Amino acid sequence: MSHSGNNPPPPTDHPQLRLVGADDEPEVTTSSPAEPSRRFAHELSNLLDGALRNLSLAMSRLDEDEVKHAEDETATRLRTANDGMRQMAQLLHRWMRTGVTDPAQLYWQQSTFEDALNYALKMIEPAIEAAGIHLEVDVADDVLQMPAGPLYPVLANALQNAIEAVGHNGWIGLRGRTEADTTTLTVEDNGPGLHPDLPRKPDGSAQLGATTKSTGHGMGLAISQQIAEALQGTISLTDREGGGAILQITWPTNAPKT
Repeated sequence: MSHSGNNPPPPTDHPQLRLVGADDEPEVTTSSPAEPSRRFAHELSNLLDGALRNLSLAMSRLDEDEVKHAEDETATRLRTANDGMRQMAQLLHRWMRTGVTDPAQLYWQQSTFEDALNYALKMIEPAIEAAGIHLEVDVADDVLQMPAGPLYPVLANALQNAIEAVGHNGWIGLRGRTEADTTTLTVEDNGPGLHPDLPRKPDGSAQLGATTKSTGHGMGLAISQQIAEALQGTISLTDREGGGAILQITWPTNAPKT
């Protein structure tokens, strides 16, 4: 998949990202007690935000003159919003049944990475359009066909953080490659880069889990780190040469995705 332009690639007919349901319970363990309720609420917030953006944009298009085009696009956005709300219902159902809030255990691997990517792109499309952001997606075919496992929250959080960082008319690049036995996913942007007050590791990369966001919702990186560790991989957030930031997650290609 390769895309360059101001809009994400159009939605495909791939099945929607599938969550663990009541009828296919895997063996799970409860998450660590590091604010699990807030972590769970963060994932719901991401889904709700994307759904509401799609609904808002769909309703505003109803008043435009190009009625036929608006009807076609509105139907697509309403379906996307419906999917997001259904995902939230499934997450809540899962939580009420098992108490599990660990994102690495909420997403089942019967979806491919391509399914997860397409769903993430659909959810951020209104924000990309509204800000005039130039999005480039270049993910190798072998990565697209891999099981998604728990990677959807990593994609969603990385893209949302990049959108917030670049603002209007910015640039975001997403790449996925497999070399030897290692798969690497990279999300970079041309925003202002890492905040100077953000705690750093000795190598200069960001201390994941810290945040300078006033909203208090800056825990997406901590969730992503938890998922990277579950995949026996690593994750880093560094400054990008020339300005901006780079988030990179690397994991063994054959690591279990459950």
